[in-house]
Amino acid sequence: MVSPLSGLLVRPLTPADSALLSEALYHSLYTSPGEPPLPRELLLLPELARYTEGWGQRFGDQGMLAWRTPQTSIGAAWLRLFSHDAPGYGYVDDLTPELVVSVQPAWRGFGVGTQLILATLEQARPQFPAVSLSVTPGNPAVRLYERLGFEIVRVGPNDITMRRAL
Repeated sequence: MVSPLSGLLVRPLTPADSALLSEALYHSLYTSPGEPPLPRELLLLPELARYTEGWGQRFGDQGMLAWRTPQTSIGAAWLRLFSHDAPGYGYVDDLTPELVVSVQPAWRGFGVGTQLILATLEQARPQFPAVSLSVTPGNPAVRLYERLGFEIVRVGPNDITMRRAL
């Protein structure tokens, strides 16, 4: 049997890929099984748009893209630094970038997210002491993040903030 990951390519994101990130951000938003999809208009909210607006133009913007062919991206993981004045959901401090992980629904469960996270952490290691993320309670990805060394640093009513030292 051929592995679903055979032919999977992972490469660094570039500013030219920024147009892909809005779609990727949408697929990173968790809904519980059986719930209707979230409206795409959510991406226009400032607290979500800040994860993709002008991506690749700021210090700390980096990440990885998974694809099968140049026309078929199947996932992305990227980092962005936020400040105390304009924090992201997983904000820890001004020196710790937040990680966003997105895998197309048809590709979930095959290890694409793991490959993207590991490659992004390796890419970030020379620049940053740690990486943080935010995850919705009940999202099965919490187990993946814990397996990859992320630790819970804060639990809120709607999100869990996790951090991994590099």
